Amino acid sequence: IVILGVWAVATIPFACDVRQAVATSGVLWSVLFFVPVIVEQLGTVRVLRLILLGIVVYICTQWTLYFAIPDLGRGVEMLPNGESIVRVGGDAQQLGFHAAALVGLAMLFRFERLLSTRWMWILLALACLTFVGAKSRTAVIGTVVAASVVLMRRLNARGIVLLFGTAIAAGCMALFLLGSGTTTLQFDAIAAALARSGTSEEISRFTGRADIWPYVLSRIGDSPLVGWGYGCCVAASQDYDPSLRHAHNEVLNVALCLGIVGTMVVLAAFVQQLFAALTRRDALLTYVVLVTLVVGLTEPVLFITMPSVLTILWILVLCRQSVRGGSESGLLGQPTVA
Repeated sequence: IVILGVWAVATIPFACDVRQAVATSGVLWSVLFFVPVIVEQLGTVRVLRLILLGIVVYICTQWTLYFAIPDLGRGVEMLPNGESIVRVGGDAQQLGFHAAALVGLAMLFRFERLLSTRWMWILLALACLTFVGAKSRTAVIGTVVAASVVLMRRLNARGIVLLFGTAIAAGCMALFLLGSGTTTLQFDAIAAALARSGTSEEISRFTGRADIWPYVLSRIGDSPLVGWGYGCCVAASQDYDPSLRHAHNEVLNVALCLGIVGTMVVLAAFVQQLFAALTRRDALLTYVVLVTLVVGLTEPVLFITMPSVLTILWILVLCRQSVRGGSESGLLGQPTVA
């Protein structure tokens, strides 16, 4: 990631908005310096506690503003059919990502017996309520995938057999119902139920992302080597949509801003972390990596103009890997409590 930071600085002279590239590159380097230093000074446990506290304060503040000062606490999103929906938070998508981080930290702190069961359920309830209010399907999917993998790793052999047995039984029952004609699987109806606009086309076109990605690819082709400057997605897409803040995909966003070189660096980091997550029994590593990878399919959460809570957690995980090395178990590099 340090290499990525160096490349971000090196591409500043070629940026379509030099001032923006300088500012965002400076922010990136600030985070790269800040996270390792604060972890070294305070330790992983205290840093994660502070992050957990900060997330709770942020979410509660957003809910307070939602009711007390609607102009600040509510976001209005226009749907393709011309209707609009109201979501909690000035940036509802980022609020959903904070809720995803809250689920992971609450669950993992409970694993290490650093949090009581009652408080874990209180925090999980707050996160679920926030998911509903923010209407962030991306955050929900990432949370479900990451939490499921982490929980499965904690099951003993009997629990795994029971889980897969239940899944197989449910699958057989579904196939029987479909085959007998008792029920039918209507994909359009399911997609319409999941869509905010109530139409299946919204889901099939990834809420407009299917229109954005071809344009982003064309812009990447216009400057494939160095990109358009770190954090310069808005300036690079003025002729398409001035309100477009990013490419709605982590890899495409990096390719647009930093070209092929930056993309290869990020892909190498993703592959290395995914391999580590699959081979080490480290709950924090597994959760953060899976959430960022799943969410990153439709939303950039790491290399954006302003770092998010997932950016901080991702760099923190990198720091733990670099400093400790080897195999770790448990949330804090200690044996997982059974």
